[in-house]
Amino acid sequence: MAYERALSLHPTYVRALYNMGVSYMNQSNYPKAVGFMVRALQYHLPVGAQVDPSVLGEALRTGYETIWNTMRIIGDMWGREDISVLIEERKLSAIMDILKAVL
Repeated sequence: MAYERALSLHPTYVRALYNMGVSYMNQSNYPKAVGFMVRALQYHLPVGAQVDPSVLGEALRTGYETIWNTMRIIGDMWGREDISVLIEERKLSAIMDILKAVL
């Protein structure tokens, strides 16, 4: 797959991470889909940043919100209320903890 090749060359390529997440969502592999969205979020903004979307530039804010919105869709499709709540609350570290147990 082209996205896998892109990530082998540039592992922090946010667009490829996002697209891999969408690909896994379309295959109903929700844990992997959320995992790729988490990685996309981690590289989209500075690591560990507590982000107030209102202070981001338009392009960064749009990308940030798009990733979260897509992750919300994945959480709903997955049917895991615990994940959906954490996505809604944007608790990235808690989502990562659940993914470690699932993947």
